[in-house]
Amino acid sequence: MDRLLLHTLYSLRRLLLGGGLAVASGLALGVMIGYFKTPRLILSPVVYLLAPVPKIALIPLIMMAFGIGDMAKIFLIYVVMVFQVLFAVCGAVSRIPQEYYIPLKAAGAGDWFIIRRVALRACLPELFTAIRVGLATGISALFFAETFGTRYGLGFHIMNSWTRLDYRGMVTGIAVMALIGLIGTALTDLAEKRVCRWREIG
Repeated sequence: MDRLLLHTLYSLRRLLLGGGLAVASGLALGVMIGYFKTPRLILSPVVYLLAPVPKIALIPLIMMAFGIGDMAKIFLIYVVMVFQVLFAVCGAVSRIPQEYYIPLKAAGAGDWFIIRRVALRACLPELFTAIRVGLATGISALFFAETFGTRYGLGFHIMNSWTRLDYRGMVTGIAVMALIGLIGTALTDLAEKRVCRWREIG
């Protein structure tokens, strides 16, 4: 049990770091591309070029850049999740009618004020949806990342148990990964209810 807990803690650390970076940078880039015209014209072609690339195909490049340690695993989780967050946020911000901005700009509000008070709040529901979807794909990437270059993590534990014909350990590892997904989704739902209380009005 102590060994399983150690594997779980390693996996949680990688998932939280990779997922947290994906949410933070995906949110920032999504708002910037969705709101500002110049960044949209410059960055959109780059994003649409990189997004369809199978992330598993990037593993050789990731290993060349970061080795086979934790940084490579965290970065793989990051690239798997970041585009989902970016597209969701960018789409939500770009769909805000420009008429909503006119009274604020007439009152002297700057772009960053409008982003904080309007754009960020408008994209929150899509952001939480992207986090839920990204969590599932991030856990899948986590499993794959932990099958090489490490002796710790649930992915390693599952594959190691399989090769040793320890089916009980293998199933237990799979169950813990599923539980992480369940708890992560429940916490995301709870956060959405607390942050997006305005959606319940009416």
